Order: sequence, then C-alpha cells, then structure tokens
Amino acid sequence: MSGSTATCECRQKTEGVPAGTVVLSQGGSTLGSGTVASGTVNNPGKNNNDQTLTCRSESSLGQAGPFDPKIVKFAYGPSSATLTFSPTSPSNLCQGPSLSVVSLCTVDPSTVNPQPDYQLSVNGTQVDTYVQQTLQLQGGAHNIRCLVENLLFPTDLFTDVTESFIAMVPPPDPPEITVSQPSVLSTGEILVKENVTIRVQCEVRGGYPATSDVRLSCPSSQAGSSDVSSVVVTRSQETQCLCTATHDSGCYNKRSDVTIKAAYGPEGVTLERKNVRPEEAGTYNLCPSVTPDITMECSVGVVYPAASFSLAMAPTGIQTFDACTGNDNK
Repeated sequence: MSGSTATCECRQKTEGVPAGTVVLSQGGSTLGSGTVASGTVNNPGKNNNDQTLTCRSESSLGQAGPFDPKIVKFAYGPSSATLTFSPTSPSNLCQGPSLSVVSLCTVDPSTVNPQPDYQLSVNGTQVDTYVQQTLQLQGGAHNIRCLVENLLFPTDLFTDVTESFIAMVPPPDPPEITVSQPSVLSTGEILVKENVTIRVQCEVRGGYPATSDVRLSCPSSQAGSSDVSSVVVTRSQETQCLCTATHDSGCYNKRSDVTIKAAYGPEGVTLERKNVRPEEAGTYNLCPSVTPDITMECSVGVVYPAASFSLAMAPTGIQTFDACTGNDNK
C-alpha cells in the first residue's frame, strides 16, 4: 500500500582478498554500504509499485565486482468489492423448486496486487471460489457474501461485500375459508345453524413473502376487514362467499368459493305402524302364521339436510297370551 516500507539487505556470497564492501542502491540513490548493506524501500503507491534495487560489490583495490538487480513488489488491496445478480433481486420463483441466479463478484484490478482470491457463501455456507457462480436458490430471503482476499496476505489484506437476494414464491394452495361456528362440511357447502351470526374468515398460507392482500366477498354480509365478514344465514337465503388473493410474486391466481347454508329441523316427528289389517286395529298379532313382522314408519316434516333415523323399543312390561292356534310354546 502507499506509504508502506520494506527493509532489504545486501551481502557478499564470497569475500575476496582483501575483503570488499557491498553497496545497495535504488536508482541513483545509495541506501547503504559496508560488509552487509541494508536499506529501507518506500512504496510510493499502486501506480508506481515496482522498485528496482541493485546490490554490487567493490574491492578495496577499487575493482568493481559483480552486481545483482532485484525488483521489489508491494502487495496491496483489495479495498472494495461489488456483488451483482442476474436476474436482479427480488425475483419471482413461479415454477420449479429453485431459482437459478448468476452471481458476479468483482474488484477493480488496479486496486489489488497480486491477483485476489474469491470465496462466495450463501446464508453462511461456502459454495464456491469463482468470480462468477450460478446459484440454485429456494424461495425466501438469502444473505450472499463475497470475501475477496489478497493472494499473498489473505489475513491482512481483504475485503467483503454482503447482499440480500429475495426469491419470491407464491403460496402453494388455494385460500382457505373457515367459519367461527361449529359447522358440518357437505359437498361444496358449509352448513351452520340458521339465524345465527357467524364469522367467516379467509386465510392464505405459505409463500414468501406472506400474502397481505386477501379479499373475501360474501353478499349481504356485515362490514368487516378485507378477509373477514359477518354473515347471518336463513333457510330461505343461502350465502356464497368468494375469496381471492394477490401475491408480490405476481403469479398467484388461485381462488376459493363456498356456499353457506342453514341447517334446520327436524320438525313434526311421527311414528306410524304400516300394513295393518282391519281386524288388527289396535292390536299386535305376533303369530308366525299371520304376521311375522311389524312394520313401523318414522317420518319428519321440515328438515335440512336429510335426517337420519333410529328406532328404539323399550318394553314397559311383560304379558303372556295364548291366542295362537296350534302354538304349544306359550
């Protein structure tokens, strides 16, 4: 780096007779002389990095010996880096499990010597050491860091840059419509008690970022938030609710609709014996040769949905009759 220094030393490999001296020079300036010569070299900056030093020997008899030039190079940088993506962030992940993103980490070549090393990591995990790298990113926010180190002095000379990449992914499922009152889900409809105010809500789960624009439409409902309505259902008026949503990804077009109906009844339950002969009016003939079975019919008036029936017999007493001709088992 500019202003940094290095100390260089010049010595003879083999002393002559009589012993000579060595001279260390930089350009036309002498840095030091003697049996061992040393001098300090200043780095004037990255635009004038290379410094040529000459080490030569001289005998006491004035004879010039061999000389050895060396070039001193100073390591510096990198001082800053840039990290870019293609496509840019945020991007949409509308299809497939992951998004292909090309990352490019660069530094100004005039600000680093020698060449730099690159290390790319995603969410704290190192993925590669290339300047350009293709990443497979799932939906969500990702922290991508590029660490650039000096090839010779990585622990002292380095820089890094961290950028966030957002892959927007739509929710996987349609909106879900729920009601506050315990309900029975029939095919394509929700059944609730009649003439009771219920709270209808629509929710969209999943996706990144979370869906914020959810709209629920229920005709004749009381005012509520965009995703909540209060509805009263009667037996003569059902309600059809429609839920839609938009997502920041721009690729969510799923919707849900449901019909909410009132469940009511049963009313007017009747129990009637069927197939009664005139002579059996008011009696129950259990003789096998006459009527082996007694048919009873249970019916209701107004009810929705269709009612289910169960018949229970609870005897109030035991009576024995001997009215069956030829029946020895009384």
